[in-house]
Amino acid sequence: REGWVAGLNQLFPEYHFINGGIQGDPLENIAARAIEANCRMEISVNIIYPGWHSRRRPSSVRETLDRMIDLVPNAVLCTVFTSLNRKFIARDMSHVFAAESPFYFFGNWPYSPEAAKKIYSEITAQNDIVREVARERGAACLDLFERFYNEDMNEFKRDFYDVCHLRI
Repeated sequence: REGWVAGLNQLFPEYHFINGGIQGDPLENIAARAIEANCRMEISVNIIYPGWHSRRRPSSVRETLDRMIDLVPNAVLCTVFTSLNRKFIARDMSHVFAAESPFYFFGNWPYSPEAAKKIYSEITAQNDIVREVARERGAACLDLFERFYNEDMNEFKRDFYDVCHLRI
């Protein structure tokens, strides 16, 4: 598996995507690398995806996005996608995460209805902040959460291999 950046480069060959993130790295570190990269090279569009790891620090997300809009050109803020949805968190979905299933919950975290509700709540709160900052600052917003939102219980995992990673 080559990863999502290679997938985007294949989908959009007229562009060159660079991943400024490191798995598990918080948004603040990603922002520092993006700001430094923009000082070293000409980057035409900065797509800022806050990721999952900042969801528990909403004030830091707001502050970091504001700073990035000030310091990097053509910032496009993205909401965080997930296969979690309102129907999913309203019921016990243990059967979806059975050992023989090719679909996982949240990395190696064990599934529970409470965990699903908590993660969904944290992600939707973070996404609200992303939308607010984009609106307040006049930045573009790519709403990946809405783009991949799917309440069809037969298809909710079509685009994901767990609740936070796309099948690209």
